[in-house]
Amino acid sequence: MGNVCCFGSSARVDAAQSPRTNSWTPKFTSKTSTSSARSSPLPCYSEKSIESLSTPRSEHEILPSPHVKAFALSELKNATRNFRPDSLLGEGGFGYVYKGWIDETTPTAAKPGSGMVVAVKKLKPEGFQGHKEWLTEVNYLGQLRHPNLVKLIGYCSEGDSRLLVYEFMPRGSLENHLFRRGPQPLPWATRVKVAIGAGKGLCFLHDAEEQVIYRDFKASNILLDADFNAKLSDFGLAKAGPTGDRTHVSTQVMGTHGYAAPEYVATGRLTAKSDVYSYGVVLLELLSGRRAVDRSKSGVEQNLVDWAKPYLGDKRRLFRIMDTQLEGQYPQKGAYAAATLALQCLRPEPRLRPRMKEVLAALEELQAPQNAGKPLVSEKKTVSNHVKKSPMRHHRSPKNLIPSASPLPAHRQTAHVLKHTTQMAHSALDEMSDTGAFLRTPSTFRNFISRDPNSPFPPEAGRYHLYISYACPWASRCLAYLKVKGLDKAISFASVKPIWERTKDTDEHMGWVFPVSETEEPGAEPDPLNGAKTIRELYEIASTNYSGKYTVPVLWDKKLKTIVNNESGEIIRMFNTEFNEIAENAALDLYSPHLQAQINEVNEWIYDGINNGVYKCGFAKKQGPYEEAAKKLYEGLEKCEEILGKQRYLCGNTVSEADIRLFVTLIRFDEVYAVYFKCNKKLLREFPNLFNYTKDIFQIPGMSSSVNMEHIKRHYYGSHPSINPFGIIPLGPDINFSAPHDREKFSN
Repeated sequence: MGNVCCFGSSARVDAAQSPRTNSWTPKFTSKTSTSSARSSPLPCYSEKSIESLSTPRSEHEILPSPHVKAFALSELKNATRNFRPDSLLGEGGFGYVYKGWIDETTPTAAKPGSGMVVAVKKLKPEGFQGHKEWLTEVNYLGQLRHPNLVKLIGYCSEGDSRLLVYEFMPRGSLENHLFRRGPQPLPWATRVKVAIGAGKGLCFLHDAEEQVIYRDFKASNILLDADFNAKLSDFGLAKAGPTGDRTHVSTQVMGTHGYAAPEYVATGRLTAKSDVYSYGVVLLELLSGRRAVDRSKSGVEQNLVDWAKPYLGDKRRLFRIMDTQLEGQYPQKGAYAAATLALQCLRPEPRLRPRMKEVLAALEELQAPQNAGKPLVSEKKTVSNHVKKSPMRHHRSPKNLIPSASPLPAHRQTAHVLKHTTQMAHSALDEMSDTGAFLRTPSTFRNFISRDPNSPFPPEAGRYHLYISYACPWASRCLAYLKVKGLDKAISFASVKPIWERTKDTDEHMGWVFPVSETEEPGAEPDPLNGAKTIRELYEIASTNYSGKYTVPVLWDKKLKTIVNNESGEIIRMFNTEFNEIAENAALDLYSPHLQAQINEVNEWIYDGINNGVYKCGFAKKQGPYEEAAKKLYEGLEKCEEILGKQRYLCGNTVSEADIRLFVTLIRFDEVYAVYFKCNKKLLREFPNLFNYTKDIFQIPGMSSSVNMEHIKRHYYGSHPSINPFGIIPLGPDINFSAPHDREKFSN
């Protein structure tokens, strides 16, 4: 979800699992089980043999490896700017993770911002068990090399300091994407890809000449690179498999509650099938979007396996456990096949569980070319159980502005490989469950502009163009970033007309249209690059087989003549960091490393309750879902009001991404949402802190130019005839957001 990397040490089975406060929090052993662990032998794997070492305290017990460098502490201090707080990526039970830079050829510490980015994990000195895990990880990852194992670059053992240097994994952990509900849920195809990648890593360990049992397979230990390739990390609990005639390894019970196999917890007997069980739990997490253990739920729902098992073998009821963030965008047969596989992995009797090689073969069938195009094609069958079609199928709504997800992996694709087929475009009013609740649809173009030398989309001035609608809150926040970062000279932009029109004579689709001249619609202009008449044409230029939704924003590559990305949450992250060398306001960081966990947390509840909440209110077709959405909306607004009574911005006294995300909803609230979406219980102007805060954000240099209230009102009131059949636009309230505010009281 951003340029982060997650590494965590492991928890004992008897350690309580609680919701994480940030995406970095790794688990660690509880005090009650640490003492018993000291008597356990420490396994170390080499390509020729596996040895059991006594409890080590010496660097000399590290197995030599040509792949791993022994760093001096001074080198890692230089690489991380002396472990400065602004280099901190996260922390957990093991210690702290810092962003660092090393020279790729030497490798030695490099000047911050140059060379290769790495993640440096620094052990907390008070953990004896942490040292054992540290040494185990050095020895396993020092000897093992596989595309689906995280690469250990080096280590440092100097005095009491213990550090590990890893390749930097820009998309963080699977746990972060599944459970820290940001605006970009993982789409089905990406979940299958992650499951296969992690499965390949586990299969490699199990099929090695000297078998390795991972022992702590869980979502937080699966890291994702820029293309969502999965890699296993944290080998602190890895154990040599049985040898000779032995069927198992007897060992202290360690691992993570909810993932550990029941027979291992009960007897301490460890086999490769113990890992298979854990894999089944993670597969279940990928399907459901729920944690293995969630203490916030009640009864049987606290344990994912216990709650989900009754549904896994039932095609008709499987949708009840599927992740609602998928919003129905998955193939019925594929989901059932994955659920059946998870059920097999979770069999109580270890001998009845499949081997990882068999699991992997079954999963790869789901990703095979003959199945690759099925997820969205077969979706009609999946959704038919709980989604009704609206008679207003050709009238699209602002729902096409929402952040979402896609099966396309990331930034290593060029225009000629962006050929794909997605679900036929439809209206927000089509996306209602049988309860009358409003659902959402994913975005599809998810390439990434990156400073990586191998990226096909480098951050070059003049190469990219942003297509927006001032009416769309998600497109507007991209324009806001472009303005406040000072990128409007490097990245051109153009706006469409505010009111939807027919996009083709051959069908009745209504969508975003360009004016025919610069004078036809103030604030909008003809397409300056392709001469397209509609946003739809841009999608069809980028992908001849495209049949999905034609949404804004669209970030266009002039050189490759294709869409780079149409997901606003990712576009703003690119604008924030990737163009800093050419940005006029490069110093402004709206997603600072030390605030990322807090920003992600705030984004999550603001998106669900407020950004998306107004749409849930506006497009609800039954009283119950409307009232539920309205209640959640105003709970979110009251929470913001309370926070902003204590500090200037949502995450402290520094403006951040979270503020821009909230602002685009607040600026439209009284003018549109209060009337049009029935969000009238309390106006923005009746929240003193929120109202002054909105004026404060509006007055940030560049922000006001991202707001065109005439376009906003004309779009909402004029583009949904089922809601406003006569297209009448209210005259008021004409709020002056340039008026003085009181937020400077927090300046000190």
